Amino acid sequence: ERYESLNMVICDAESGWVIHADQEPEVVPLEEGLNIIGSHNVNDPNDERVRLAHRLLTLQMLDSPVKFLAVASKVFARAPSPPGRASMVVRGQDYGTVSSTLIALSPKPRDAIFQFASNAPDQSKYEDYSPMLRDILSRGLREARSKAKAT
Repeated sequence: ERYESLNMVICDAESGWVIHADQEPEVVPLEEGLNIIGSHNVNDPNDERVRLAHRLLTLQMLDSPVKFLAVASKVFARAPSPPGRASMVVRGQDYGTVSSTLIALSPKPRDAIFQFASNAPDQSKYEDYSPMLRDILSRGLREARSKAKAT
């Protein structure tokens, strides 16, 4: 049986990767800064949605996670465009955008932001799960510091 592709983001304070699983899994390191995942691999130059998002997200100075996410939530909520024009949300008979996630990380866990739209973001608002992410990151940081002190 064939499954649709999957992208999983794994990161820590030092580095990050995307596991792209289509027919064969592939691990791709994240670059520092803006990384965009569409239907295919991270920062795919052949993906028109990745190119559109990158263009729209780099038109202005987004110098904080809050500014970035305010703009990104609007960019990724753009409704489907007429055929032949790039669109962020895909809506077809057998395939389409089913959810959207926005994550901003920084060295300080308290600055992390995690927002999730449980449907296509033009039909579903982004919900804020930042407190949960901050708790997980803070707990991990405390545990790492405790282990470092013990050795």
